[in-house]
Amino acid sequence: MFTAEIDHVDPARNSFDAVVGAFHKKVPPLSVEAGDHSLRVRHAQELLDAVREALDEGTENRLLLLRGTRYSNKKGVIYAAVDPGFWSVRTVSGDVNNGFEFTLVRISHCKATPHDT
Repeated sequence: MFTAEIDHVDPARNSFDAVVGAFHKKVPPLSVEAGDHSLRVRHAQELLDAVREALDEGTENRLLLLRGTRYSNKKGVIYAAVDPGFWSVRTVSGDVNNGFEFTLVRISHCKATPHDT
């Protein structure tokens, strides 16, 4: 499962389009030597590793949509919902020290069950 902050303060770095079914994230360069906290660098590396693994293995993933987080336009109560479709990694490039980016695309929508009709 990946997360998408859908009200991020920097939409150029975190772009979510529910209609098209695409999420693009750019992570800036991070390093302990440049003064970034080691935990932040480690989390970025873990994210990059997970994205690369999902691309290499062709896994279907869920996308957790978030509002109200630390980097949101409006901070406060955090709201979350899981997008009903499955998502896959379309592209990934870069590394933690120089910055990286990736794109997820929706590959399927949730199918209605007898309860939904």
